Amino acid sequence: MADRDQDANGERAAPPDDAKHGYEVGYCRPPKHGQIKPGEVRNKRGPLKGTRSLKNDIREILNMPVPLNDPSKKRKVTTRKAALLKLREKALRGDSRSLDRLLEYAREHDAEEGLVSSTGSLMGEDPQIMANAIDRRNQAAKANAPDPDFKADQQEESS
Repeated sequence: MADRDQDANGERAAPPDDAKHGYEVGYCRPPKHGQIKPGEVRNKRGPLKGTRSLKNDIREILNMPVPLNDPSKKRKVTTRKAALLKLREKALRGDSRSLDRLLEYAREHDAEEGLVSSTGSLMGEDPQIMANAIDRRNQAAKANAPDPDFKADQQEESS
């Protein structure tokens, strides 16, 4: 019994050159009658009802309750709130990146609420409060900075 891809001699037959289609039908080259025509929709019913999107999955995960080990009592909060509480905790411990991120979230939220202009400029007493905070930070940095002359004196004595 001869294979349908083989000729009478048992050799593999060359695929027929379909002159009607103008090209050889094969892998990634379907016949013209099977190709999708411009404007044609193959799945008229659309996606299945149970199909999830990444946006919905992220929203669902961020709204899932997680246990929060608070020393006073155990309670459940959303994943989103737990992440913000952890960010706040790291910021209060002195992690500058966490503090910057938390302040950026606050600025974005305040801009949405209309408490700060969309350009990010401060309103009311905020500029004075920020200036005082920056001055206190600079003074603390100067107080904790090592004296450059101290290093030079210490190196001379050890020589």
